[in-house]
Amino acid sequence: MVPHPIGGIHEDAILEKAGAAVEELLSAITAPIADAGAPSGNGTAATDDAAGRGRLADLLELPADQAALRADVSRRGWSDGLPVIAPTEERVAAMLEYSDRDPDEVLGVIAPRQGEATVHAVAVNAVMAGCEPRMLPILIAAVQGITRPEFNISGVNATTHPTAVAILVNGPIGREVGVHSGAGCFGPTFDANATIGRAMRLIQLNVGGASPGQGDHATMGTPAKFSLCFAENEEASPWEPFHTTRGFAADDSTVTVLASEAPHNIEDHGSNTAMGILQTVVGSISQAGSNNILSRGDLLLVLTKEHADVIVAEGWDRPRMQEFLFRESGFPVDQLSDEFLVHINERIDPETPTFAPGSKYTIAEDQGSIHIIVAGGVGKHSAWLPSFGNMSRMQTVAISDRDGNPVRSVEELRR
Repeated sequence: MVPHPIGGIHEDAILEKAGAAVEELLSAITAPIADAGAPSGNGTAATDDAAGRGRLADLLELPADQAALRADVSRRGWSDGLPVIAPTEERVAAMLEYSDRDPDEVLGVIAPRQGEATVHAVAVNAVMAGCEPRMLPILIAAVQGITRPEFNISGVNATTHPTAVAILVNGPIGREVGVHSGAGCFGPTFDANATIGRAMRLIQLNVGGASPGQGDHATMGTPAKFSLCFAENEEASPWEPFHTTRGFAADDSTVTVLASEAPHNIEDHGSNTAMGILQTVVGSISQAGSNNILSRGDLLLVLTKEHADVIVAEGWDRPRMQEFLFRESGFPVDQLSDEFLVHINERIDPETPTFAPGSKYTIAEDQGSIHIIVAGGVGKHSAWLPSFGNMSRMQTVAISDRDGNPVRSVEELRR
């Protein structure tokens, strides 16, 4: 373990930390192995010596009393701090009824503990989070997304950045299970949003070992780590559904995962023109402290219907908006410290610093990295979700059967 701080320190401090790390590594790789079979870190919600490595969970006796259960699960490190539902055999079996996959199928590996996310493990954590069984196919697709190499779940789980897994649901299955896209879609009250998002966090914790201060090194964390799941308001959107921009058909059901911060509000009740609203958006996304300044990458702009309608009425489509936002957004180089300029230039292109005085640091690598949807209810409050930067790329996965065929209803997957 190399202790923080790491970034922004002088060379002599770097050398001291490196020397200590080498001594620790030498000791670790030359010392006798006391117990090669012992698990490390937190256990999963339903495994012991399996340590999350792909086989079905062992059964444990847990207290029937809810208060005692909560204390026991918390002691074992299996909880996000909120009460959980006991993952009994019956409840897990009922959850698995909504998947035609082998429960032992490994959907992917989740760092830092390299836990194998089996269908069964996903079901266990879904029960603990309070999901209805028919929500399981959404979680399976989300886990497939976060375990793709391009998503870089290792970096997402281990970073000091306050990043969470945002889950965006599109298509008929999302509507079927009740993923909310209207007023308050980022907030509490909506069962599907709350429990699916929460299950993702429990999967990261129990399968991946992303416990705060151990596997998860977020400096302050974020409330979005509890739950961040919502749907695009396709009925209110003036554009084709978002997942069509990702190569899917409008009637497909998809799950998009983005390593993001909590939503940032964009308030503009004063502008009645497309340009006025877009200038407010530009000012909002052009902030100095985001990873989109540090290393670009994806970002998600979530427009309210009222803002979108004004923009569309003047002939703007998604590509035109993306081009404008990419061209106009960015933080003035002259307002950054010389030290931070060096740091950013080294991150983006250490050989050829591309940003001179008088220019702006762009917030995305290209206009296609600026993703635009409509969600929420009435009011002129839009939002944007800054990302983890180019260390993680947005992934969209179709909800499908075990053979990879898209499905239109969760009932098609029911055993």
